[in-house]
Amino acid sequence: MQSLNALNTALQSGDASTAQTALATLQQNLPGTSQSSTQSSSTNQPFGNNSAANSDYQSLVSDIGSGNLTAAQTDLTKLKSDLKAHHAHGAHGPHGAPTPPPPTTTTTSSATDSDGDNDGSGQYVNVTV
Repeated sequence: MQSLNALNTALQSGDASTAQTALATLQQNLPGTSQSSTQSSSTNQPFGNNSAANSDYQSLVSDIGSGNLTAAQTDLTKLKSDLKAHHAHGAHGPHGAPTPPPPTTTTTSSATDSDGDNDGSGQYVNVTV
């Protein structure tokens, strides 16, 4: 994501103003985020059920807002790592939708032969469900 790279560059340079601008750009590109670092970030869940990434993001917003760029750089590193780990643990379909599991086929054999008396004189029936 280009806005993450811009934020990373700003944090590495130690430029608080550029970091805040890069954060605002990132927030515009994420669903469910406030665009003001002064607003409570506790309601922001831009990474859905990835609680580790959401926590990292909230710390990032807080640290940039307070001017603690060293901590913000650590937060961004953790955020990137948690996003990669979350993505690697679950394959997703288009637009982040979970990929449905493949269809399951179960084969069972009936102990009843085809003439119903279980004496083996008829043919066995296999049923696929």
